[in-house]
Amino acid sequence: MFWLLCAAGFLTNAIGTALLLNHFSIMQTARIAHGDALLLLSLSAGVQAVATLGTGFLVDRHEPRRLVPFAMLMLAMASALPAFGSGIAISVLYALCLGGAYGSQQAICAAGYAQYFGRDHLGAIRGASFVFGIAGAAFGPLPFAASVDWSGSYAPVLIACFGLCLVCGVGAFAVKRPSCPKSVTTTCERTL
Repeated sequence: MFWLLCAAGFLTNAIGTALLLNHFSIMQTARIAHGDALLLLSLSAGVQAVATLGTGFLVDRHEPRRLVPFAMLMLAMASALPAFGSGIAISVLYALCLGGAYGSQQAICAAGYAQYFGRDHLGAIRGASFVFGIAGAAFGPLPFAASVDWSGSYAPVLIACFGLCLVCGVGAFAVKRPSCPKSVTTTCERTL
């Protein structure tokens, strides 16, 4: 479970950071004016806030691992839409998906580590997971730059990101809930 949440966090930070750093260039290839591209960032931020609250509501009722596929699907769509479409309608859908992915992933990770591993060592667990998120944010823009340099387009890297998100989302169905050692069963029972 730890690795699933880390992978989802890595992908969200890697792809999200790369999309945001290259936002105006990607929007220009989609034939979106600079002013409209700015509005799309605002739309994405608003959706992110709503998605965080909505996913928080869902995390109270469902296991976080069951919500990871939703977050990854939203991120996959945010990756695929600029690769395969253009125009304002596709760009609005892109902004909605990007905001939804960021917001839902924030809530999933915030609740997921505590729910699956308890609160006793939450700081150490979250600290270790932050390494993956920070690495994702640092690494994410590099393949985007390489894609533009080598192919003249963002399409190859966006398609690869789409595939990685789908793999992570499908992987969530294979991951089992972590079991508690007998020595801490009472603590685990309280947090589950």
